[in-house]
Amino acid sequence: MRRGGPSFADISSFAALHAAALRASRGLTARPAVARFLANLEPELLAIQRELQEGRYEPRPLRHFRIRDPKPRTISVAHFRDRVVHHALCAGIEPRLEQYADPDSYACRVGKGNRAAVLRVQQLARRRPWFVKLDVRHFFETVDHARLF
Repeated sequence: MRRGGPSFADISSFAALHAAALRASRGLTARPAVARFLANLEPELLAIQRELQEGRYEPRPLRHFRIRDPKPRTISVAHFRDRVVHHALCAGIEPRLEQYADPDSYACRVGKGNRAAVLRVQQLARRRPWFVKLDVRHFFETVDHARLF
């Protein structure tokens, strides 16, 4: 691993992709697509590694569907092989990004989450006589996705 963080070679190594596949499959092994991928794990990972290293890797289109529980919203799901790449990339860059993350940001962070956020709000509410109420309803589905990309 390089001084400033992992290199592309580190992130796209077979070992990194293997660990990422195991993380990505947690709780999903009963799904047919995941089971097929895992049954053919070594060739699948070698194919992903080759595509990454040759600059030919292209994520597959997301699958979208609507759910209505607890509220109506659109869910977008990545193909499993893309989830493996996501996990490998995140494992490589997350430690570096964590150095710069706001300590009061709780979403999608190891050791954080809803409970930690609630405890922090309670702690701050005891010290300050004011509060902010935010409602970002339907933000992701209404934000300009072209601008995000």
